[in-house]
Amino acid sequence: MQRMSKVLLLLAALLVAWMSPCPRASASEVASTRSFVSTYRKVSTAVVGLSCRRGGKDYYFGTGTIIDPRGLVITSTTVVPKGARHLKVFLRGGVIAAGEVVLTESQKELVLLRVKQLEKRTEYPYVKLGNSDDVRLGDPAFTLGNAFQSIEVDDQVSLGKGLVSGLYNLNATSSQSKYAGPAIETSAHLNSGMDGGPLLDRDGAVLGILCLNYSRNRWLGTAIPINELKSLVLPHLGWFDDRTESASVYVGLELEEVEGDDGLMVRIARVGEPSPASLAQLGAGERITRVKGARLESLGGFRTAFAATRPGETLRLEVVKKGEPRQVEILVWGRY
Repeated sequence: MQRMSKVLLLLAALLVAWMSPCPRASASEVASTRSFVSTYRKVSTAVVGLSCRRGGKDYYFGTGTIIDPRGLVITSTTVVPKGARHLKVFLRGGVIAAGEVVLTESQKELVLLRVKQLEKRTEYPYVKLGNSDDVRLGDPAFTLGNAFQSIEVDDQVSLGKGLVSGLYNLNATSSQSKYAGPAIETSAHLNSGMDGGPLLDRDGAVLGILCLNYSRNRWLGTAIPINELKSLVLPHLGWFDDRTESASVYVGLELEEVEGDDGLMVRIARVGEPSPASLAQLGAGERITRVKGARLESLGGFRTAFAATRPGETLRLEVVKKGEPRQVEILVWGRY
């Protein structure tokens, strides 16, 4: 009888617990979730599915990320191997475009390709490159991709949320992945078709490119740190932010290379506050036509002039807004 009473009391306690309302999420948890959803919506439009063929019947598919407004895509050689043909880019909304390889670097497992313009002056949504040197164990991280061809089939970018779970060197290659070197390990999932996709920080900046190599001791997904690839990517990148450049100077400009009526043009996307650029009263939307007296025809020209500038020097620009040109002098700050 006593045992029966104890059983009844236990059942009653379980019933009360089951009927009790679930604890509500805290305000900070709700804000964090909303921020995460907002970031996903912002960056997922720049994640694309890729497919190609090599040889007669070999079929490859995976993920790429658009990293500038003119449609430059970063991905992996496991997705687009050397000699690939019939390269297709699957954009959101069911749009399919052709792709053209710009660079292949097998040792770094890196491929850059450009989406062939669907129409004149098409500007693509893009994701910014982050700084993988700042990554720490336990940092939030998430993965986006074309898992099981989800972008091609369902127009849906798959999502994995996790943490940075390890920072170490991959010393051996695998049968599918030829990359060996520094790696960022993550607990966010990496399913079939997500290789070549981005590992992102909480703000949606690219920390690394997902690869198929991993530690046999840990069995978690890994990414090639983006700073391992930047020297190869930057010469082709139509986007500039001096917060992520390796130069020792700072002016507070974020620039985009976009198609204009007369060809390529360099446009100010954002001005930092406070910064030398804001003190010079530069603003978003203005077009830079000259730098240090020379005509500016591409973002590469600005990047070269910027890298040659030293702290305390004056950077002379000619900018145009609504057809009106003006001369601007920026006193350059040092960054230490």
